[in-house]
Amino acid sequence: RETGSISIIDVIRGKGEELKCGAEAVINYDAFLSSGVQFDSTRKKDNLNPITVHIGGGQIIKGLETGIIGMREGGRRKISIPPSLAFDKPGFENTLVPGNEVVSYDVDLMSIKDSPYKTGMAINTTSTVEGSGNKILCGDKVKLKYTINNLDGTPIKDASGEVEFVVGNGNVPIGFEFA
Repeated sequence: RETGSISIIDVIRGKGEELKCGAEAVINYDAFLSSGVQFDSTRKKDNLNPITVHIGGGQIIKGLETGIIGMREGGRRKISIPPSLAFDKPGFENTLVPGNEVVSYDVDLMSIKDSPYKTGMAINTTSTVEGSGNKILCGDKVKLKYTINNLDGTPIKDASGEVEFVVGNGNVPIGFEFA
């Protein structure tokens, strides 16, 4: 299936809960250039060296972070990522990945670690930034204006304001992130 310009193919669906923005994932991957040349891997010969990433924490490239959301434990996914969501960033230099390069990853989701985000709820990644029409993705920095109301709908005095945060980072109450 397609997610924006990211191409996703589930090779093995996996079982259990889906990986959500804000959760911690233990993954193994192989990364390839469009020519098929492997440029990175967490698998060393027979030794597996999985990494743990906080989804939304910016520890991996945006396209990979977005591409693994929705995977289930034990799942395997092939993800093709356009340059804009991979390594084409101002000031980024990588001798292994040439500019304007589409990269692909073969990813295994080993496990999802317990976190407040290992729940049945999901952060809505199809919201838009007011006036821009841009999708808000896991890991994006957003500014939210809020008012907290009583159960009858009347605003609570001194319970409104603005908050700026990174979606999925866990630095604000979960309700703000789900909003």
